[in-house]
Amino acid sequence: MNSEQFKSLQNKLASIEALGDMRLSTPQPVAEDRDDAKSELLHILHQLEDLGRDAAEIMSANFPNSYRQGDAYGAFDFGKSRNPYDTTFEQLILNLDQEDGEEDED
Repeated sequence: MNSEQFKSLQNKLASIEALGDMRLSTPQPVAEDRDDAKSELLHILHQLEDLGRDAAEIMSANFPNSYRQGDAYGAFDFGKSRNPYDTTFEQLILNLDQEDGEEDED
């Protein structure tokens, strides 16, 4: 990764961080409906996946030993886990349809 690519990635991360700070300080409206909420959650999961890939690329290019260690343990799998028994953001999203069915029974 050259310095221009690195600078671009830093800017991207800064804008994502600023968005996160804004979300933390501003109460977020509840989604119009559950389908909208699921869509927003999937969007967040995709952002996490993109950030994980970006972080892995930076680490691989600049810190290969740390990258190998992190990759071996799934450190760049933001929101996911290679361990099927871990509770992850991804798994929670996949289980939302089950929750819908449980609430309908009440």
